[in-house]
Amino acid sequence: MDDDPVKKYFEERAAEFDSFYEGPRNFVDALVDKVFRRGMRERVTITLEEAGDDLRGTKVLDVGCGAGRVSIPLAARGAEVTGIDLARSMIELGEKHLRTYERGIGTRLRVQFIHADIMAFATGEVFEVTLALGLFDYVKDPSPLLRRMKELTRGKIIASFPARYTFQAPIRKVWLRTRDCVVYFYTKGKLRKIYDAVGLPVRRIVDVRAGYMVIANTQNAPDGTRAV
Repeated sequence: MDDDPVKKYFEERAAEFDSFYEGPRNFVDALVDKVFRRGMRERVTITLEEAGDDLRGTKVLDVGCGAGRVSIPLAARGAEVTGIDLARSMIELGEKHLRTYERGIGTRLRVQFIHADIMAFATGEVFEVTLALGLFDYVKDPSPLLRRMKELTRGKIIASFPARYTFQAPIRKVWLRTRDCVVYFYTKGKLRKIYDAVGLPVRRIVDVRAGYMVIANTQNAPDGTRAV
């Protein structure tokens, strides 16, 4: 994983990036959000729909969890969520959002945010659902990360990928390059080949604005594991 420039980018711009979820700040922000970031909301909606409403007894791993904008809603549905991210500033924002949310509902949620690299993350846990939203945008070779996620999952893996052939792609690439950050793009055909190579059966690929959501089921789910 080309994590150094990516880690630096999100460490320095965590609050700016996360502010999208609070709504547009002015006309320019609203335009940028509509054109370039609508897919972020779409992928959250799809993830929540795929996960289901009643997640009691379900362990969820949110890889590249950012500020917890998916981890917290899943925990509110009863899941036990582990959010992991390379950027400490993102983890700190996630913990802040979690405290605010818990004060609002008057109860504690089962969420832990961990500052770590998933490739070196030592855990004895196995998860029914593993997420990677907005993560593979910055990964040159997704295969090792997908294999690691497969090792940790007995159920469903939900991941997002930016699409190659969109008008947003070259603009985003140049914009990130000015901030010393890389981005990688995919086609549906390439995604199917990658998933086939790592032994992850793709259940479906969903189009979102300027990208795709890939929903796959792992093959190592033992008998009796609750289907998700």
